[in-house]
Amino acid sequence: MKKVFKLGYIHCAGCSVALQDKISKVENVKSAQINFVTRLVTVEIENRDSKTTMQNIEKAIHEFDKTIQILPADGKEQTQKSDIINYCLLGVSVFLWVLGIVLQHTINQLYIHLPIYLISFGLVGYKVLWGAGKNIIKGKMLDETFLMSIATIGAFVIGEYLEGCAVIIFYTVGEIFQKLATKKSEDKIKALADLKSVNANLLKENGEVEVVAIETIRVGDIICVNAGEKVPLDGTIINGGANFNTSAITGESAGIYLSVNSEVFSGYIVEDGSVEIKVSTTYQNCTVSKIVQMVEEASASKANAEKFIAKFAKIYTPIVVGLALAVCFVPPIFYGYTLEVFKVWAYRGLSFLVVSCPCALVLSVPLTYFAGVGAAAKSGVLVKGSNYLEYLSKIDVVCFDKTGTLTTGDFKVTNIVACAQKEESDILELVSYAESFSNHRIAKSIVEYYKQTTGKTINTAWVQDYKEIAGYGISANIFMENCLVGNKELLVKNKVEFTEPNTHETVVYLVVNGVLEGYICLSDELKPEAKTCIEQIKKQGLKTYILTGDKDQVAQNIATELGLNGYFSELKPADKVAKLQELHNNKKIAFIGDGINDAPVLSQVDVGIAMGGAGSDIAVQSADIVLLTDELGKINEIIKIAKNTQKIVLQNVIFTIGFKIATMLLVSFGLAGMWLAVFADVGVTVLAVLNSLRAMKRYNKNKTKKAKV
Repeated sequence: MKKVFKLGYIHCAGCSVALQDKISKVENVKSAQINFVTRLVTVEIENRDSKTTMQNIEKAIHEFDKTIQILPADGKEQTQKSDIINYCLLGVSVFLWVLGIVLQHTINQLYIHLPIYLISFGLVGYKVLWGAGKNIIKGKMLDETFLMSIATIGAFVIGEYLEGCAVIIFYTVGEIFQKLATKKSEDKIKALADLKSVNANLLKENGEVEVVAIETIRVGDIICVNAGEKVPLDGTIINGGANFNTSAITGESAGIYLSVNSEVFSGYIVEDGSVEIKVSTTYQNCTVSKIVQMVEEASASKANAEKFIAKFAKIYTPIVVGLALAVCFVPPIFYGYTLEVFKVWAYRGLSFLVVSCPCALVLSVPLTYFAGVGAAAKSGVLVKGSNYLEYLSKIDVVCFDKTGTLTTGDFKVTNIVACAQKEESDILELVSYAESFSNHRIAKSIVEYYKQTTGKTINTAWVQDYKEIAGYGISANIFMENCLVGNKELLVKNKVEFTEPNTHETVVYLVVNGVLEGYICLSDELKPEAKTCIEQIKKQGLKTYILTGDKDQVAQNIATELGLNGYFSELKPADKVAKLQELHNNKKIAFIGDGINDAPVLSQVDVGIAMGGAGSDIAVQSADIVLLTDELGKINEIIKIAKNTQKIVLQNVIFTIGFKIATMLLVSFGLAGMWLAVFADVGVTVLAVLNSLRAMKRYNKNKTKKAKV
């Protein structure tokens, strides 16, 4: 059983890691994940006595820090009046600190400037000292408050009053910037959450419109949406037409005109006109709800870099504290334990201690992935976890399905060929009746063609013993005749004699009572942007292949026209999985399909990407990444977002660790003091966080002007 709830403000990124460990150790808790940015806690617990387990989790959180609020997943943290008081105290503290500096360098009387420094320190440092004291009583050492307390108290003890105050003041300022930066990222997600509507205009049977809570709307109800309003739930337009702003869902700025029979999704905004929509989903399952849920819970699947940093922080801090103690006490052995020598090395050791806090790493790495997931969401791409962004940044091969992915998926009947006694009209009728139960694109195209050309409807009562043969076709008794409808493998399997036609088009054969009566040819056009998409992907150094169930000639023509590195044809769903396993060969593979008949493949590869997944439960469930439109340009965009995110993660790790190590060496040899140490802690954290926000960059924004009708 999975439970998701929210926490109020957490003191630091390191604290979230420690709290996550504490929650994980609660009885009946299988796992716990804390997203420091959104402060969402995802816990998986045993089904037995879940109420008691949640009470124990709450107890563990308050044992860790009783000031942390526990809220519902969509709850809002109450504004703390203490925040305003703390800002005022910080302002007074900075004023007194500056006054102390002036008095120290003018009058220079200890009894004058020392009390001022102590008051300045106490105004902002009391919380840190209080927190460190509580943690020591609980047996928790080496956290951020403990390190800062020792460093600042030590500075006062050796007479470095100015720098002792500076450390605690800049640490407090750094916390404020850290909180503001993470809030900026959280606000990006809140902007998505704000797409959720609260009410809907329900059209009643008597023609009246009633404003009701969105949770009360049921599937099949009819709602009205007017100009300027958001579409509250997914559905189909049954009356009216309007221009819609779809950017919040698809990431595209160009508006589109939708009218009767068009599908619309929650989060669309009606720009003009009004429409009546027949609702197709509940509030919990609508597109906006799924987007917000997937983005917020993406942290549950952590990237390898995040897991490494969490483990690294646990080892790093104790080692650095040990080195700081060594800097304090080992060198004086060689120089003699005089007061002056000890003060020199104690100062260096305390500066070393200030550098040791790992918050820059623990915060910036998950924040970068979170920003990357947010950028993808704003571009109309759903990423199920930060680990999939990491995997996508390292792929070597991109494999495509054909129908509906590289092609439009809109098949057109081009030819009907009779091979025996049946007329062409009979062949079309029998195939249409057989295909009337299928949701496959080819089947729908044949049925639609039959209805349009004959003006007839299909009476399914004439279809008996219907059976779908996966990867081959259909068997059924139609008009009291035993029929087989499908591909050439179906004919081979049933030992039907046939001559394969010389065509590159898709062919659907009809066998009646064991005799091939004829076949229907269909064509499927490439998407206009397919070639550009392949070219852009290949420019990134990736190999491209097509995997399709179509005949060899069709696949070869497409591969040649698009400039693919290779193709694999006449594959059944199981064959696609086997072929991908062959391609692996120590390479990372992404597969892109429509998320329906490609579900087995999408779930097997390193990264499965489903196209056109808005409102498609199958696509959302089977794929790791879901594109909310059928635009191929989104594929290149999400690959760039993934690579940019991974590049920023690497930048933060190298910069943070490198700067801290360099600072440790400098302060150890007396080449830098506590000022640089403070910057190496607070300054580096702020810079790493600001750099992380660069992962919100989007690519290939559609700059097309809004459509006008």
